[in-house]
Amino acid sequence: VTQAVGAGGFAPPEVGLLGDAVVPAVGMREDLPTPSSGGTAVRDVRKTKSPRHVFWAAVVSLTMTAVGSVVLSLPRAFAECGIAGGVMCLFVFAYITDVSLNVIATAAVKTNSSTYLETVSSVCGPAAEKVLKNCLTLLLFGSLVSLQIIAADLIGPVVESIMYGNKPGWWSSRCVINSGVFTLVYPLSLLNDVRSLTATGALAFVVLFAVAGALCVRYISAGAPIATDVVWVNTTSPGLIALAMPVVSLAFTCHFNVVEIGTDYLNRKEEGIKREGADGEDEDGENTSIGTNATEINSNTKSVTRIIRVTIWCLAFPFYVAFSLVGYLGFGRNVSGDLLTEWVGDREMSVLQILVALVNVMKYPLMGFALRGIVVEWV
Repeated sequence: VTQAVGAGGFAPPEVGLLGDAVVPAVGMREDLPTPSSGGTAVRDVRKTKSPRHVFWAAVVSLTMTAVGSVVLSLPRAFAECGIAGGVMCLFVFAYITDVSLNVIATAAVKTNSSTYLETVSSVCGPAAEKVLKNCLTLLLFGSLVSLQIIAADLIGPVVESIMYGNKPGWWSSRCVINSGVFTLVYPLSLLNDVRSLTATGALAFVVLFAVAGALCVRYISAGAPIATDVVWVNTTSPGLIALAMPVVSLAFTCHFNVVEIGTDYLNRKEEGIKREGADGEDEDGENTSIGTNATEINSNTKSVTRIIRVTIWCLAFPFYVAFSLVGYLGFGRNVSGDLLTEWVGDREMSVLQILVALVNVMKYPLMGFALRGIVVEWV
């Protein structure tokens, strides 16, 4: 049953980042007789997940909101910036993302907001919320279109090489491929909340890191070659650095889902603690009660900050640096904007192209989830 709640109509039904009482879902409770009184006791029969499991589920969801097929263009961005310039660009945008995500999350906690739009409305007013709606609509719709285009670009050449000997054919056409992609993603786009996308995000996470691992193995197996035109900093064409910045900045774009993911994390952790009868502390001894006093606000802010920091500095940033260096060091200044096309006709790389396209398919619901909430707001 679709539950449109909160400002955006797509937040989990339980609570916001601060929260009220957790209301169990229908069909998840079981009345059992109590031996002492002959009455009934209520037991929740849903599976309880540990706070650590819930934490990593939130990290994966936020990581996969940001990480995607844009990673294939990062070696080209390094070619335009140089090794030191590329790493510095990644670091700067990672830091900006860290700061901005924490500002958003802290504001959501202090205003007890459950969506990004609700947070902006509470802090900056209705006019700012309207501006944000317009910007997010353009960003998310454009992202969904680009995911479709990239999927067709990745799958088309593979189908052509297998079925038509590298010649165009009906099965490799954009119409057929995009129709197939739409058939796969449409059911996923109907899911109601962030926690429903956990399995999809986890699978995309594993696939993308497996692709990166395969590329690193290929590079090392080739003797870790370094192209002769690799430079530390591009001083001959500094204007190219400006062209690389939009690609690098898009690699960290995940702001539109951080409030919803943080909300879901705090809700699920609180639910697990209540079922286990714990006294408000997680496995690390951190207070996890959801409330409105200063101590609980600081505790909830700290919890969401941990998700953000692990996502950016332990996963996304090192992953981007390693992937970019493999492509740039191996192919130099002439590396393609789509790294996998450097191995055209290679059977193993063809499989990796299909897998990256699959990552796009699995990222689609995360973008569509946020866009659907905004559309609900508009109508």
